[in-house]
Amino acid sequence: MYMNILLTGEPHVGKSTLMQNLVQGIERKQGFLTREIIDNGIRTGYELVSALGDTATLASVHSKSKVRVSRYGVNVEALETFVAKLPPAEPGNLLYIDEIGQMELFSTNFKSLALSYLDASEPFIATLKKDYHDDFTDALRARNDTEIIEVTRQNRDTLGPELASRIVTQLD
Repeated sequence: MYMNILLTGEPHVGKSTLMQNLVQGIERKQGFLTREIIDNGIRTGYELVSALGDTATLASVHSKSKVRVSRYGVNVEALETFVAKLPPAEPGNLLYIDEIGQMELFSTNFKSLALSYLDASEPFIATLKKDYHDDFTDALRARNDTEIIEVTRQNRDTLGPELASRIVTQLD
């Protein structure tokens, strides 16, 4: 049985922090996190960090990219290259993506990775922006092999241990 979980919720509710804490406690994992790039206390972009420690700049206010989301220029080429270098799903690993959002969806490689992780027999967990909808994200939400869990300020601290226990059980 597949264990696919999409964590959704309002912006800044703690989805990425929950994801980071979850994957930190799992030894066998593959995927990536998205981290804010902060300069002088101001968010100026986003960086991708793989389980192997590889990094790439996803977006920046300083980017000259014509692909824009809000004030950020999205580096689609860097995203395509970053995702292409990720290894295929390996048995016994937790698969994870933080996050499935508008910036990432400019990449064909990213969409293929997300679908391959969802279709793998290993447990998969991802964050998905609650307020972003398109054909791809709506199709993910509609999958019958995927559980959608809303992260709120009230449940974000208790969800971590519960999800970690479920994941570890699935990996054993």
